[in-house]
Amino acid sequence: MDSLFTPYPIEVTSKMLTCFGSNVKLQSKENLNPYSRYIGDIGQELWIYSKNRELLSPDEDGEYLAYMLVGVREKISIMLNEVKMHLLSEIYRDLSTLCDLTYKGEVFDDMKLNTLILKYQYM
Repeated sequence: MDSLFTPYPIEVTSKMLTCFGSNVKLQSKENLNPYSRYIGDIGQELWIYSKNRELLSPDEDGEYLAYMLVGVREKISIMLNEVKMHLLSEIYRDLSTLCDLTYKGEVFDDMKLNTLILKYQYM
């Protein structure tokens, strides 16, 4: 493995994507708000929060579960503040609502994460 080189990064073009036979679009680089990355990051943290609650038992892993949930909430809180200051208020409200629902026990699964990313990926 040491003798193998890692591949050089290449710029993906629309022409390259035609071989996949689907309607895949490339995100424009010119108009990206650098703070929009927090949308996907918050979604990933909500997914982690939900998975922790699903996989860790409050009876057996209660202390660790509480520690993990608090840590994730703190990360999300920091990112939500950035979203509030730098992105549209509608996006902030949507994300806050998702957070509140997840914190109250609603499951934030793969489908919800994908839906969130699809909704905002071309902003």
